[in-house]
Amino acid sequence: MNKANCYIGLMSGTSLDGVDAICVNHQLQQIATHHHPYPTELHQALHQLIVDQHTSLLNLGTLDHQLGQCYAECVLALLKKCNLDKVQIAAIGNHGQTVFHQPNGENRFTMQLGDPTIIAAKTGIPVVHDFRRMDMALGGQGAPLAPIFHQAVFAKTNVKRAIVNIGGMANVSLLKGKELIAGFDTGPGNALLDGWIHECKQLTYDKDGSWANSGKINEPFLTALLADDYFQQLPPKSTGKERFHLKWLKAHLNHHPHISPQDVQATLVELTATTICQSFALAHVTPQEIYICGGGAYNLYLMERIHVISGLPTMSTTELGIDPEWVEAALIAWLTAQHIENKRIDFSVATGSKSSLIPGCLTKW
Repeated sequence: MNKANCYIGLMSGTSLDGVDAICVNHQLQQIATHHHPYPTELHQALHQLIVDQHTSLLNLGTLDHQLGQCYAECVLALLKKCNLDKVQIAAIGNHGQTVFHQPNGENRFTMQLGDPTIIAAKTGIPVVHDFRRMDMALGGQGAPLAPIFHQAVFAKTNVKRAIVNIGGMANVSLLKGKELIAGFDTGPGNALLDGWIHECKQLTYDKDGSWANSGKINEPFLTALLADDYFQQLPPKSTGKERFHLKWLKAHLNHHPHISPQDVQATLVELTATTICQSFALAHVTPQEIYICGGGAYNLYLMERIHVISGLPTMSTTELGIDPEWVEAALIAWLTAQHIENKRIDFSVATGSKSSLIPGCLTKW
């Protein structure tokens, strides 16, 4: 294997469960993957920060440092697993941990923690980072970044496809042949589902969606949730846990106090599935098939509801050659390769950015 022809992508999503890392070659072929869980104290501190939405400078700096250390450990574990030396890695791409995302208003910003200088220093490899901030500086929403990657790897001539990433939030990429028609956040993905089952049963997620499947969809409650004006907004648009969180859910539950916990879970699945399927009409695209990636691809009940509501074949991206668990990490590796190769990307369809950009910033080693 030639020197420095591989890339590493690090992705840590709103589930806060840890870091997904992938190593690919210059043709984006997977070499190895690694999941690096967050230590319990780090997970709890990040969760508290995102829930409270305020903190001290000391705590913010501490979390930034600890995440940098965690990402570096993840990279070293991945290199050991795939038996590669640092000289074979052209760059590491680090998305960072999003703790706040404010795409609208006068002072628009997005904040991801995870000090890239620590990653570079601990691994001896250049790090590409801050993928979202330049997009926002150029007038974009900073999210979602995935649609351009979905277009590059999943588009097929003469086929209309919806690629849906279901993480904490859900985003859709609508492809008409090789063309990207639209890409945007549809709303909550797993965030409310995970939050509610943890609140009620102290579980981190609803395995296979079985608890939700044991409940019944409450139509009046669903109608109330769907009335949130985010779901009617036209793309480009993006959102996060700053908007859709347990306090938002509980405020609605105050007006529907007699719903059983499992019926709430079933209704939340329906909310995710419905807003995904309704998103097609927002972009005036009717896909022929739907492919799901992210953690939501493992929620069998959610997959079934998307299939039933849409009436379309609904599969995971495994059918297209990439395991749903690793699509986002592969996205970061791909963006890193575009930066190192000095390629400009037009995110305007997905984020509303006013200019093409070379993704990310580089911290050299």
